[in-house]
Amino acid sequence: MAALVILLCAQALAAEMPQGKYLEAPGAKVAVILAHGQGLDADSQVVSPLRKGIHRELGFHTLSLQMPVLHVRPSRDLAVGTAYIATFPDAFVRIQAAIDFLRQGKGVERIYLMGYSMGGRMTTAFLAEHPEAGIVGSSAWGSWPEDPNRSTRTSTWGAFGYRCSTSTPRTTWTHSSPPGGEASWPGA
Repeated sequence: MAALVILLCAQALAAEMPQGKYLEAPGAKVAVILAHGQGLDADSQVVSPLRKGIHRELGFHTLSLQMPVLHVRPSRDLAVGTAYIATFPDAFVRIQAAIDFLRQGKGVERIYLMGYSMGGRMTTAFLAEHPEAGIVGSSAWGSWPEDPNRSTRTSTWGAFGYRCSTSTPRTTWTHSSPPGGEASWPGA
């Protein structure tokens, strides 16, 4: 009976997986948390192929969070970007829940944050507000709402040497080294 009580208490203390898409990597001590852009979801155009590629190529746990989404048409308009600021406290709760789930529930020791577009804003704001969170690295990229003159076509070197080429309506990822160096991930 005592063993059953201990088991039930241990399960209650284990962190619950937040809403999103998760790929487990048994035995891995490294994880990447991904955050999508405005109006998208945890399995959308940029974060889904990156999540799957990191898991497949590097053997890391990957968790793409369902970030808060406003019920407005996605836009690079400054007003829409500013409206998302009200969702940041909820985003911070989701990011912290992901960290807790990976550390407590999966035994992960090193966690990286990656954010695309508004997800990049949310992850960098989280790190600014919570420097004690123990994140060992982060990467944020995409077009920001404050810059309405920014091209809809971007080409960015993300972490792990994945090159993102985005042009409406298609995003492609290729794995290669950035100009001038080898692609690597510290501490992997």
